[in-house]
Amino acid sequence: FFFFFFFFFFPPRLLQKQLPLAEWIVSISDDGWFGHSWAMYQQLQMAQALSLLTGRYQVVSNNDGLSSIINADGDIVDSLPAFSPGVLDAEIYPSTGSSPCTLR
Repeated sequence: FFFFFFFFFFPPRLLQKQLPLAEWIVSISDDGWFGHSWAMYQQLQMAQALSLLTGRYQVVSNNDGLSSIINADGDIVDSLPAFSPGVLDAEIYPSTGSSPCTLR
């Protein structure tokens, strides 16, 4: 089971009820509209914070090439540079249960 995440929409109930069932997070985004700005890197930092808070690996996929694998500690394991096509080949490890983010 995995958890799809959209950065601007994560209500607490969804995190509290669905996240404990998820083994990892998949974030799909359209950061290409940011153009050549720092905004896409800021969203990547937000993804790192989410992985750290939830204790889950996360696959971040963007249409502009800035795609990453983030471990449960919030560290980027592998990444593609912005505006460059490519394939990420990294292992992700499942996690289960609650985290500080999912507790009331």
